[in-house]
Amino acid sequence: MFSAQIRSSFSPPTPIITEHRYNVDLRCRLLATTSADSTAKIWDTSTLKEEKTLVDHQHWVWDAAFSADSAYLLTGASDKTAKLWDLSQGEVARQYTGHQKAISCIALNDVVDSSIATAAMRNVE
Repeated sequence: MFSAQIRSSFSPPTPIITEHRYNVDLRCRLLATTSADSTAKIWDTSTLKEEKTLVDHQHWVWDAAFSADSAYLLTGASDKTAKLWDLSQGEVARQYTGHQKAISCIALNDVVDSSIATAAMRNVE
């Protein structure tokens, strides 16, 4: 099992934070945060400086998961979409649709079989 500890006075950005979602890449080099402001942010863990803001969702971004090589980030949001981001470009590489409710949980396994799992309340795809 992989675990990481980050010790700092890091404080996620506003507007409203009712729940914190963090995801650290496998190399512990990048940190992803999701927010009610419809964005996901990528942070450098050594400096805790923001590297990128990913903007394309229309509502609250609930969860995120890095690809094994940290080249991509998968996000899920209240706009009922999951988006696969190319982090080198900061752009959406692919969008997944089909949920009837907000996507609140994301999982990505691109090591073995390139599986993506998303979940919404009472609606698992």
